[in-house]
Amino acid sequence: LQVREKRISLGVSPPILIPNHMKEGV
Repeated sequence: LQVREKRISLGVSPPILIPNHMKEGV
């Protein structure tokens, strides 16, 4: 669920393509 929520929050790229620093920022 965490990954899905992050993906919705970004609404652009899947969490797999997002760098760790961006994940933490979100």
